[in-house]
Amino acid sequence: MKNAYVFLFLLSFLKTAAGQVEKPVSAGHFLVGGSISYYSQTSKQTLYVDSPGQYVLVTTKEDVFQPDVILGYYLFNHFAIGILADANTFAMKQTYANSPDIYKYRSSTFGLGPLIRYSTNFGLFIQGSASFGFNNNYSALKDKWKSLSYSLGGGYSFFFKGLVSIEPSLSYKYTRVPSHGLDGVTKTGGIFFSLGTYIYFNLVKKD
Repeated sequence: MKNAYVFLFLLSFLKTAAGQVEKPVSAGHFLVGGSISYYSQTSKQTLYVDSPGQYVLVTTKEDVFQPDVILGYYLFNHFAIGILADANTFAMKQTYANSPDIYKYRSSTFGLGPLIRYSTNFGLFIQGSASFGFNNNYSALKDKWKSLSYSLGGGYSFFFKGLVSIEPSLSYKYTRVPSHGLDGVTKTGGIFFSLGTYIYFNLVKKD
């Protein structure tokens, strides 16, 4: 599935890049919009279980759904700074090879942090961000914590009528969470596919 996303992304870029020349990515333009991201991973590890006192194969599946909202400003031509607000929902399932039981953990986060973006005249952009999160674990009423995440990726802006764009992108996101349904510190990283809609505008009227 991930390979299909990459293929479609590259195909769309090659097909439309030559036809898009002028973009609203010069100094003075604002960038407002949002995107939706999804990431899923499955991992297997051997853990020691006190009962029955042996090593057992544990399979963990984690699904992450993430909507983002961005407010940015092109301080210079092609270079924008801004604020990113994101809300994440984590759903994790664990199964043990010696047990039919399924252990489920759910948590949610709300994060806020800075972002930078570099946009080219032909639509390609590179974006990085950091997010400081406030989290809640649904499996324990008092289990609340803070997280820190970083993201770096790139995408392409398909402009309609010069101001509105549809933007598919791929990015790598790293998150460090002190407690994530289990004791200890959890560090996760993965590739996210995002699809967003944005509006570019300039509040200064030209003569």
